[in-house]
Amino acid sequence: MSLIFSLGAVPGQPVEDFSLRTKLGMAKGLCIKAILLGAIECELTDDEVRELLPTFKSYFAVRCIFNPQGSEKQEKFGAMQSKMQEAARPRPDCFQGFNMFALQAILDGIQLEVAMDQYFEDFEGTDNQSKMWSELEKHIIRSLLSLSPEGRAAVAYHWDNYPAKWSSS
Repeated sequence: MSLIFSLGAVPGQPVEDFSLRTKLGMAKGLCIKAILLGAIECELTDDEVRELLPTFKSYFAVRCIFNPQGSEKQEKFGAMQSKMQEAARPRPDCFQGFNMFALQAILDGIQLEVAMDQYFEDFEGTDNQSKMWSELEKHIIRSLLSLSPEGRAAVAYHWDNYPAKWSSS
């Protein structure tokens, strides 16, 4: 994880609370969520929350550069493909793919069961193998259709708490 220090920071200088930022991928969002959940656990009074509110708001100040490459679906698929392409980054797991396809089906107003094959085809519209789901991954994603919402929640909980390399141990 990379950290961003405030401008003018020098080695040995004390680091003030809430002054560090992360800059890679989901780490920033996860850190923000952890800090906000921690604040809730502290059971702050309304006055304490008001005092910290500018700091909390600053966590959501982001710089975005948007260079649209097509439809919203193409943008989402492209983001997931980029994750697959980065060799130093683990591939997105099947639950991420399933959730992306499920949300897209809702937006498209169709049943995921009907759209799944087309979504795989749309997603893999490239010759680059690193941007494609393996046959095993496709099978797992398709099999998630057969789980009840409760079953999906239980499996998602497992994957959130036990990364793949430790899942079976």
